[in-house]
Amino acid sequence: MPDVVRLRESSTQQVTLSVEQADDLRRLGRELRGSQLFYLDEDDDTTQEEGTERETSVIACRHLHDDVYSVKVSNAVGAIGLTGLSLYVEPKIPVNHFAHVAKKTVARTRIGNDDVSIDSLDAFWELVAAWCVTAVERVVRAGLMSDYRPETDDLALIRGRVDVRKTTQNFVQGRLRAHCTFEEYDIDHPLNRVLRAAMRFVASASWVSDVELKKRASRMDRVMEGVGYLQSGDLRIRTDRRTVRYVDALDLSLRVLGPLGANVLAGGRVGRTFLIPTPGMMEDGLRTVLAEALAPSDVRAGKKVVSNSPYFSINPDVLIDDGAVTGDVKYKVAGSSWVRNDVAQAALFATGFGARAAFLATFTDDEAVGDLHMNLGALPLYRFVWHAVDGVSPEQAETDFVQRVRATLASFVRLRSVA
Repeated sequence: MPDVVRLRESSTQQVTLSVEQADDLRRLGRELRGSQLFYLDEDDDTTQEEGTERETSVIACRHLHDDVYSVKVSNAVGAIGLTGLSLYVEPKIPVNHFAHVAKKTVARTRIGNDDVSIDSLDAFWELVAAWCVTAVERVVRAGLMSDYRPETDDLALIRGRVDVRKTTQNFVQGRLRAHCTFEEYDIDHPLNRVLRAAMRFVASASWVSDVELKKRASRMDRVMEGVGYLQSGDLRIRTDRRTVRYVDALDLSLRVLGPLGANVLAGGRVGRTFLIPTPGMMEDGLRTVLAEALAPSDVRAGKKVVSNSPYFSINPDVLIDDGAVTGDVKYKVAGSSWVRNDVAQAALFATGFGARAAFLATFTDDEAVGDLHMNLGALPLYRFVWHAVDGVSPEQAETDFVQRVRATLASFVRLRSVA
């Protein structure tokens, strides 16, 4: 059995590694590097102009001395499999609170939102896998969508567009076939390929202990016979109006595949590395909590272009009633005082939308840390904390969080009375 080292998400820790293990870790970090702000550390500036590009590494590995390295996995949780070593990356907050908020974004009613006791990342991974398989089963039961895809082949009968030069070469070589480019209409297209790849991944993943779940994933793999293997660019596919019924299945499949967080070939074996990106998941989850708490007010993510020359937009995580209140979710462990960069960003969002009030929503692991309030000129700014504390259940923490938010924002938004 490989050795196990536990890391805390977005925290630097000293780890004993061989040169081979360090090289593999750096390689994986490069593979997961992206120009988007999805993996940026919470201390990074996220108000940069759009169109600028920043390269970041999900995994940082720096040599210190001898066989000791500093390792940091930014904004992702899960496991990294190296030769003879497994790195277990745990959330910034207790895993039961993390899973409770995460369920808000992926466990929609049409997928299933059963109460499940989550006390470890292993249990959470299996829950994500179960959601994924269930969502794919729903798509398959409704019927896999077919679509056109380009195909090139040498044919006895002309079809589509003929490449004259290559067809002439065929004739010169005695092959009476035309080199044609045409469109094929079938189920072998990017959306279905992503779903089938996810089913193969779940069926073979070592972190899935539920035998029945693996059987269900294998069954879906077999049902999708005719759908090919992943191709370059498939993981960038997105749904549109025509493919809206794929939204849940694609979202969950991407959570266990590809550059969004998991590398299914890391270490040379399928399923040895499983990383889940966390910032977007936590933002979506808290936004869902707020939407339920502040009904019938409209709660959603916001975007507003404030300049076209040069282009600049502001994108608050929470927009209430078209900007009456703006909010920003900070997935980090907060202390007892304000963070200047957070305040500046919240003020920028509120100013851009002409909000009557603004707030920050974040987490704390200390029961003594409470909410904060200040006035930025005429703008009231609040900070609400979710008490992700050992000994406090996620349900209790949510109830307490919601009550404080409702009481504070009641004068700024339309609230449904609570019986």
